[in-house]
Amino acid sequence: MSYLILPALLLVFLPAPGAHADRLEDFSRFSRAIGEEVSLVDRSGLIREGMVEAATVDGITLRVGSATQSLPRAEVARADRMTDGRIDGAIKGALVGLVMTALASQGYDSTTPGYLPWASIAAYAGLGCLIDAAEANRQPLFRAPSAPAPTLKLSLRF
Repeated sequence: MSYLILPALLLVFLPAPGAHADRLEDFSRFSRAIGEEVSLVDRSGLIREGMVEAATVDGITLRVGSATQSLPRAEVARADRMTDGRIDGAIKGALVGLVMTALASQGYDSTTPGYLPWASIAAYAGLGCLIDAAEANRQPLFRAPSAPAPTLKLSLRF
């Protein structure tokens, strides 16, 4: 039974699968992100982070701070949805701490001096929170289709 614990712990920390490239070229994905925070990069390389207020076939409207900006579809190069950064990391860390404390405390009881199982679980939860906060926490939302590469024709004349 104990040989199953390590693979189970490793599964907790695997990243979620990302979206496929053909789905990322669909501009209508912005309509499902209304009211969520996104990071958007336009064709010139300017990065805007804000909340999606409206999305149409022709463009999107972002609230950046107190201002509202409308961007046409042709200007959007890519966008990422900003996901939560700390809550799920603390939960994962607490679960790992619970398992590690349960494994390490076999043979201890409540009368053992220095036995603080909740302190260990809290430490793992804090560590999980810090690790999750250090990640980028971005989920790809949209990628503009790349332009076809220019063809090169080489001809030799003698």
